[in-house]
Amino acid sequence: MFVGFDPETGRRVDRSMTVRGSRVEAERELAAMVASVTAAKTVGGRSPVGELLEAWFVVAAQGLSPTKIRQTRSVIDCYLRPSFVGVTVAEVSTLLIDETYAR
Repeated sequence: MFVGFDPETGRRVDRSMTVRGSRVEAERELAAMVASVTAAKTVGGRSPVGELLEAWFVVAAQGLSPTKIRQTRSVIDCYLRPSFVGVTVAEVSTLLIDETYAR
């Protein structure tokens, strides 16, 4: 599960966990992990758009099928993140969004 970027290296940080037990126990542990990561992050106006996208994805992915999760992850990684490199949430404008759609 994506938890953010390392502030020193800028590299992506993922967290994983192995749960030995039933599917219900694994889902309970996943929900707890998502809650802890979500609670630790706050995205504000000075945050990079990439952080906002990741915070949204963590919440949105909970109700999606595995195929839809892969497709959404691909759109974020291939199109959205590259279009908003170096852009903070406060700098997003309708013009920037329209230019992203046009590409």
